[in-house]
Amino acid sequence: MTDVMREMIAQLMGSEREAEEGRRLVPFDHPSVCRAYLIGCCPYELVADSRLQNLVFCRKMHEPAHKADYERAQKEKDYFFDVEAYEDIGNAIRAVDAEIARVRDKLERDAKDKCEGHNYALTQSITEIDAKIETALQEMEELGKQGRIDESLSMSKSVEELRARREELEQQQLETFEAGSGLPKGFTALKVCEECSAQLNIMDAESRIADHFNGKMHLGMVECRSKYTEMKETIDERRRLRDATLYGRRFIRRTPERSRFADSPERERRRDRSRSRDRDRRSRSRDRERRRRRSRSRSRSREHKSSRDSKDRKDDSEFTHLAMTLKGLNSHHLQDGESEPAPLAAGKARLYNMKFCPFAERVVIYLARKGIETEIVNIDLQKKPEWYFKKHYQGKVPTFEHDGKVVIESLMVPEYLDDAFPNTPRILPADPFQKVQHKLLVERLAVVTQAFFGIAISLKENKLSDEKIEAAKKAFAEAESLLTHDFYAGNEPGFPDYMIFPFFERLWLLAKSGMVKIDLDNFPGAEYPKLHKWFNAMMQRPETKAAMQPPEVSLQYINDHLVNGKPNYDLNLKDD
Repeated sequence: MTDVMREMIAQLMGSEREAEEGRRLVPFDHPSVCRAYLIGCCPYELVADSRLQNLVFCRKMHEPAHKADYERAQKEKDYFFDVEAYEDIGNAIRAVDAEIARVRDKLERDAKDKCEGHNYALTQSITEIDAKIETALQEMEELGKQGRIDESLSMSKSVEELRARREELEQQQLETFEAGSGLPKGFTALKVCEECSAQLNIMDAESRIADHFNGKMHLGMVECRSKYTEMKETIDERRRLRDATLYGRRFIRRTPERSRFADSPERERRRDRSRSRDRDRRSRSRDRERRRRRSRSRSRSREHKSSRDSKDRKDDSEFTHLAMTLKGLNSHHLQDGESEPAPLAAGKARLYNMKFCPFAERVVIYLARKGIETEIVNIDLQKKPEWYFKKHYQGKVPTFEHDGKVVIESLMVPEYLDDAFPNTPRILPADPFQKVQHKLLVERLAVVTQAFFGIAISLKENKLSDEKIEAAKKAFAEAESLLTHDFYAGNEPGFPDYMIFPFFERLWLLAKSGMVKIDLDNFPGAEYPKLHKWFNAMMQRPETKAAMQPPEVSLQYINDHLVNGKPNYDLNLKDD
């Protein structure tokens, strides 16, 4: 049994599994168990197998079985482990911040020493040349007095060569500091990452810098800091609530009247909630049927409007057809405790999705373009059903299911779709070389993805800087330079277009919301005319229109998620 499978089973069964294997674990609430690990944010786990792991080393127990036990128990009562974890996470962040300060000081000292050493060497050379010139001039004067004119002229040429060399050295000094870097040529300009303390070469290609920002160590510290900031807003209230609750528990333990009847009101409340959920399900079922009838009626009404011109009618018809192949795009997002969908029939396809996720939207667009009839099951990413981890070991989206096979990752699913559905339009080139070129193009366009996440994370932390906007503009310039045809794939959109469009769409939404100062009228900016034309063309494509949410709905989600910190996945709820 592999370690991955063992961990998945432990997550599902908890300590029961460990008991079956003969292991005896302490209870999950034992002091030796890591509280931060139980709530899913232990810095040691987030930066595993990286340079920071020893810096944020955690001596407490990290057992998937404990985590499974805790998640089940937490549904019954609040253990306030986030209050205990808050200090551990803060200590880890402070340790990393100290490392960042140490590395920054070291880089500044090294740069200063290198500059001074380089400048000193040039100054010494100039001083030596000045001495040679002075000596040569004295010799020329003596030769002139002696009437040795030819030798004096020869010495004069040597002086001119020395003066020319001196001017070259002076120019080197000027060029070194006029370049703006303040560093001599050939010196590796390094800066420290303010999130994870890594040393970055600022002269590296943007793709290499993007690789760092997408790396486990950096993303782990970003997540750690984000979680700490989120907890900081409520930590005082959580502490007061914990103290009040623990005082109440101690009082109950001292009360002699405590008996089996103490839990009766709680059992009654659980029964009431169960009955209420049943009534709500029946009510939602009736509402879905009414909305379905109204939806069909509106669809028929739209299809028979004759006021549109022929092109609009054709585009609308194609959009409607593609949208109909994606059944359930705006359905309820399943949460923990809700049942797994029934097994798929042979030949049928299912996509596990979150309708506001840009990575999942890549696959939705691809499915729409290929016209593959797909059942879409939406997943609540904050309250993931336990059964979903059997589909995707990390509980992420998208996940594609077909003929008993499960394929994950937004860059992998499209290739599977091209190979597994040969009777649909092929999007990735069949030629191996061309296919590789399209994939490499997506890699180079990842700078746009990184720019989006840099802005989004900054907005969520309420510290958007001009540096993030400038990074986005550099990404736009790179994307503009890579666009050599109407689309990245050529004269028609293809794999690279569909993989990068969702991130441009979200940057456009951020500009539309007013949160980010990006030229909305000429998005992404008048200085990127090819990109502007490409984006407008992609926005009008039937397959992208079928996959996108209405702008007003997406803007509401962005505001809920980035501003209020409470994303509502079920906005624009419909039954397809």
